[in-house]
Amino acid sequence: MEDNYNKIALSWYKNAYKKRLLSNKSIHKKEYQIFLKNTIFSKLPQSYEKQFQVISNKTFNYAKDTINKKVNRSYKSNAITNITFELQKLELEKTLKFALLNDIISCNQDSTREFVEMLEIFLHENNLQDYIAPTKIKQTQGQN
Repeated sequence: MEDNYNKIALSWYKNAYKKRLLSNKSIHKKEYQIFLKNTIFSKLPQSYEKQFQVISNKTFNYAKDTINKKVNRSYKSNAITNITFELQKLELEKTLKFALLNDIISCNQDSTREFVEMLEIFLHENNLQDYIAPTKIKQTQGQN
């Protein structure tokens, strides 16, 4: 049963983390508890309030720790560090965290190379080549 609650908490926290990245809105345990009370615990008698508090606190903390550890561990990997070095003129912290959280990229070289190439295409298409490291521009021009 606890596994189901943890899955719910992870899903909710992941969505809340995305909102935080997109709008700088902080994540509050109280919002999670309101969500639980309005959904799976909507018919909970008042006498179970303490149990509800224990479950909601444990699952929220589990989800928070799991998501934060995943993002921070991935963000510190060499492959991700290379992206920030190659495109150092761009503020990519939130973009990378969003991509890592949603499994758009992983911490391997192939995945991060593809992500950098996608960003480079975006920058070229929007005439923003100044944001690409000078060595990368020379390599890209040599391929044309």
